[in-house]
Amino acid sequence: MILSRKISVILSVSILALSLFFRPGYSKTNGSKNKIGLTIGHWQPNLLINEKPASVFNGTANSLPYLSINYDRAVWGNVNVHLSVGYWAHRYDSSEPKTTLVISPLEFGLEHELVDNFIVTPYVLYGAGLLLGKCETGNRLKEVNINHFTQTGLDLFLQTGLRIAPVSSFEIDLNLGYLYAKFPKKIGSGTDYSGIRATIGINYLF
Repeated sequence: MILSRKISVILSVSILALSLFFRPGYSKTNGSKNKIGLTIGHWQPNLLINEKPASVFNGTANSLPYLSINYDRAVWGNVNVHLSVGYWAHRYDSSEPKTTLVISPLEFGLEHELVDNFIVTPYVLYGAGLLLGKCETGNRLKEVNINHFTQTGLDLFLQTGLRIAPVSSFEIDLNLGYLYAKFPKKIGSGTDYSGIRATIGINYLF
C-alpha cells in the first residue's frame, strides 16, 4: 500500500512537471506570433571600464541604465525577427564645461530558439544596427555655453539569453552579450563604445 502511494505521488509529480515544461510557448500552438518588451540593464563600454562603478544596473558611475523597447515576430520555425530601440547616457563630471553623451542604438536581428515548447527557452540573438550619438556641453540650467554634436555610428551584437514563461501571455527575459559600437569620429571620450551588455526584461505576447 505504501509503495503504491509512493508510485502514485511520483507519477503525479512527473505529469505535473511535464505539463509545465512542455507547455507551448509563443509563436507555437497558442497562436501568438508577436511580442513587445521592455528591458533595463547594464552597458559597459570598454573605454569607460576604469571609471568608478555605480551599481549592477548603472555600471559606470554617472551612467544611466541601458533601456530599450523591443519587438519580435516569429517568421519560421524557431527563428524570430528582432527590432529594438535603446537609450543610454553618460555624464562626464570631471570635464569642464560639463559634458553629457547620449547613445541610442536602433537594432535589427535574428533570434534562434534552441529548444521548443519549454517553459524555459534558451536562445541566441545576433544582428546589427545604427548608433545615434549626441554630445552636449555646457550648463543647461544656466543656459550657458550649450553646444550640441551629433553623429551616426554602427553596431554589431551577439547575445545569448533565457526566457522564462510563467504564464502564457508574459515572459521574463534574461540576456547577456557583447556589443560592438563604433563611431567614425570622436564623440564624448572616444570613438569605440564596444562592451558587455546585460539586461533583464518583460515581454507581452500577442
